[in-house]
Amino acid sequence: MKTTRAPTGFVGSFVLAVGSIGMAHAGDATATGDGMLEEIVVTAEKRAERLMDVPESVTAVTGESLQQAGAASYGDYLNTIPGVSYLSDGGFFDKIFIRGLADSLGSQDASTTGVYLDEAPVTESGSPVGDLGTFDISRVEVLRGPQGTLFGESSMGGTVRIITNKPVMDSTEALVSSSVSGTEHGGLNDNVDAMVNVPLINDILALRAVVGYSHNDGFIDDIATGRNDVNDLKTQRARVHLQFDPSDAVQILLSYNYVDKHQDFGPEQDLGLPRYQISRLFDEYSEYQMRLYGLTINADLGFAALTSATNYLDKPNSYARDLTGTFLPIVQSAFTTQFPSSTAVGLYYDFPNRTFTEELRLASKSTTPVQWLVGGYYSLFNPYQVQFASTNSPLTQDFNIYTGETYLRLQQLAAFGELSYSPIDRLQLTVGLRQYHIESGSDNVSSGLLNGPTTISDTAVTEVGHVAKYRVSYALTPNNLVYAQAAQGFRPGGGVPAFESTGVAALQQLGYATPPTQYNPDSLWDYEIGSKNSFWSGKLTVTGSLYYIDWKQIQLALNLSDGEQFIANAGRATSKGFELETALSPVKDWELHASVGYTNATFGQTLNDVGTVAGASLPNVPRWTYSLSSIYSMPLTAAASEYFRTDLNRVDSHINDLAGLASGVVSQPGYTLLNLRYGIRFNDWDVALFVDNATDKVAILNTSFLDNYNYQTINTPRTIGINARKKF
Repeated sequence: MKTTRAPTGFVGSFVLAVGSIGMAHAGDATATGDGMLEEIVVTAEKRAERLMDVPESVTAVTGESLQQAGAASYGDYLNTIPGVSYLSDGGFFDKIFIRGLADSLGSQDASTTGVYLDEAPVTESGSPVGDLGTFDISRVEVLRGPQGTLFGESSMGGTVRIITNKPVMDSTEALVSSSVSGTEHGGLNDNVDAMVNVPLINDILALRAVVGYSHNDGFIDDIATGRNDVNDLKTQRARVHLQFDPSDAVQILLSYNYVDKHQDFGPEQDLGLPRYQISRLFDEYSEYQMRLYGLTINADLGFAALTSATNYLDKPNSYARDLTGTFLPIVQSAFTTQFPSSTAVGLYYDFPNRTFTEELRLASKSTTPVQWLVGGYYSLFNPYQVQFASTNSPLTQDFNIYTGETYLRLQQLAAFGELSYSPIDRLQLTVGLRQYHIESGSDNVSSGLLNGPTTISDTAVTEVGHVAKYRVSYALTPNNLVYAQAAQGFRPGGGVPAFESTGVAALQQLGYATPPTQYNPDSLWDYEIGSKNSFWSGKLTVTGSLYYIDWKQIQLALNLSDGEQFIANAGRATSKGFELETALSPVKDWELHASVGYTNATFGQTLNDVGTVAGASLPNVPRWTYSLSSIYSMPLTAAASEYFRTDLNRVDSHINDLAGLASGVVSQPGYTLLNLRYGIRFNDWDVALFVDNATDKVAILNTSFLDNYNYQTINTPRTIGINARKKF
């Protein structure tokens, strides 16, 4: 039993755009009216800075650019950013990997990438990342490389930060966006989002509220039950910001974010069946919910800026998977009555995760050669997870097929700081440090027919340590910067629950004399050099970085032959590569963006009990990724203009899992996706026709060999639609 461990007119525009065909991660700049690329201000280092001045590998994608590209979810834009891989298994699992720090998609190990919504961490182990959408957000910042000093243990590969729009204190605003589309091999889709901003007391109190609903029709047919288009996806979102500015020096922001995402089955096709077909007797689904309550206080103390960020995250998530093929014969053997042929066995998994976090930090505001930032962080993660197997037969109503319950607890206290010094003009030296104390543990009880005798375990681990960062940067000119950096990242260790009897036997076959009871922390050093440059009076930007990562005591999730999963350490690995991004505005109202990423992540040791092979690639790491884009606009009348956008994205081939143990390993082919968009802006309207996946490419996003079901997760087929946006 698998358990969780631990053109003029359209034609003219089309010809011009295709001549420069492209895809974008939506870019890190947009063209201004004079043809210059607009500068973006980011808070990647927890203080406001011009993107070109941040001596790190950071991509910033504006919310307006995401909306123009029709990018509504992680899968629409993260894979277009060099060095980043986003993988999803039909809503049941999803992962974000940066710079090759990857594992199998079904791993229950702690994430190597931190995800933040404003000041709140929203990623955690044992739970999907959870797509937060793109409507009414200011920007997405993707920080590549370890962010251990400022963002902590879940950011050893990097950090994804989603920054929402905050209330406007002195004007009333509203925005409505609606889309209708049709998907090949499926049906109609609809989406509507709305925002309203209202000053309640001018310049003192303002409210900004966002609501949204989307329904994407399915395109997968279940031949076992004869139902078509079974993988419906419904999403509801809401966000409320209430900002109170009692003085010019103090801002208080209350926030509430809500997401409810329900996916029936998933975008999967079974190996051995025709395209877009599965065979399932048990109804599968995944339900992701998020309720995030936040209080952020910013105060200007004159010499420094004080920030207090308090957040409470409630994520009651669940899913159900069909396990009929594997476990129905075992269940049937326990009964004398023969089950009907329509009997199905499924596994339900509920994981209501709750996390409280508090961060308090102080950042200097002086213009002297010395700048500093210090802070403290506390988090309490205390979820309850339960799995149970069931059938659709009344005969098993009171029969314990399988039940597994796990109580987890993780408490962390950390202090962090960074100090920068400029001994001479344009030269900056930076050192950062984070000291942490982490206590973790779990209580697990498993029982039932599929488990064998009841197993009980109680684990507890305490860890104390630190990570550091060292950096030197030099501004050759105000618009040309070079830097070199060495930075650490880490993940805490943890306990391993007791194994079922079949799991103990599987471990012995691998050479384990006794079952493991815990796994150790893993850590890395990332060494990189980079450059950020703006040329031609701001019409051309070029940024790039080279890196080498030494990863020690890698934590990997291992699946035994009986389906049990546990976390183990797997020696060393290295990841090396580069990222290059460029944006160009050759003439007024025409933007070109291009990016390329290369990642070579390989294991450094052969370990038979873990299943790693020296020199073999880590799973889910495409060696090459490319993105190109072209955005061209031109006036139609004095009050109207048109635009054409072309986006092209290439992801290289990569293996899906570890080479050893019970997993099936395949090389998933690379794929190229093309999106087209033509729109007209007039008055406060923006109306666009779009074609997503214009070539109707079937991209294999993941291949799974799970409990007798071998299937591929695939992308959405060609989708054609219209979007209308109206500002008030």
